[in-house]
Amino acid sequence: MPVCLIRPFRQLNFFLNVTMNVVINGEETTISPGSTLAAVLQKHELPSSYVVELNERILDPEEHGAQLLKDGDVVEIIRFVGGG
Repeated sequence: MPVCLIRPFRQLNFFLNVTMNVVINGEETTISPGSTLAAVLQKHELPSSYVVELNERILDPEEHGAQLLKDGDVVEIIRFVGGG
C-alpha cells in the first residue's frame, strides 16, 4: 500500500491545502489557508486592551491585517489587567 494512503488525515489536509491547524490561547483551531491574523481575531471576543503574540513574537496592531497564518502557528492573545 502506498505511504500516502496510510498517512493521518491531518497530514492529507496539509497537502491538499483544505485546512490548517493553529493554536490560539492553548486551543487547537482549524482555519482556512490564506487566513490573516486580523480575520481570525475578529472571531474572538477581544478585551479592550490586548497584545497579540505570534510564535513568541509580539506584533504591532498594524501587522494584523497583513500577517498570514501558517499551519502550526501559535497565537496568544494577552490582555492587560490592572489592580492594586
